[in-house]
Amino acid sequence: MKKITLNVALALFIGLVSACETKRETTEETTTTTENGMATDENVGMEMPQDTTSIVTGKPGVPVYVSDADFVAMAASGGMLEVELGKVAAEKGTHADVKKFGKLMSTDHSKANTELKDLASKKGWVRPASMLPDHQKTYDRISQLSGADFDRDYMAEMVLDHETDVAMFEQATQKATDTDLKAWTSKTVPTLRAHLDMARNINSSVSKK
Repeated sequence: MKKITLNVALALFIGLVSACETKRETTEETTTTTENGMATDENVGMEMPQDTTSIVTGKPGVPVYVSDADFVAMAASGGMLEVELGKVAAEKGTHADVKKFGKLMSTDHSKANTELKDLASKKGWVRPASMLPDHQKTYDRISQLSGADFDRDYMAEMVLDHETDVAMFEQATQKATDTDLKAWTSKTVPTLRAHLDMARNINSSVSKK
């Protein structure tokens, strides 16, 4: 009986070690290290619930606030998307309001991106050097469109994007642990709300064409 018990215990121990090793290897495959020793990967950012519904806001696609550093990564990538798509809209938009909105996005979010970059540098937070994969896919898809198709898809995306922005930044005004980040998000929320109102109005116009 003792021999059987020891064999069972040994088997369980070997199985546990094997599982831990597999998990460690998987983590090593997906994680890289920056020059300053901080871990990052291609999906760095705020966690998305499996059902893509925020347990904080109840809105589809809104990331759940995890940490100040993760918020900065997601906000920086989203800001890049808004600037780059804004430039495309200013050039390719066929509706006058779409062009005007694109220019505003490029200007306002460039300013916000610079402020966030300075804050991240001061605090030692890692920012993505380019857009995160989901944002890059959105840019690639919309930037290839033209004419009325571009106007409709761009403005529809800007509504969704700014709904997410407002929800994210409102979370940060409540949950950020860094007082400077909390102050910056509080200052930025009114601008994002104004962008959202504009996007909804323009989207309503171009979607009827």
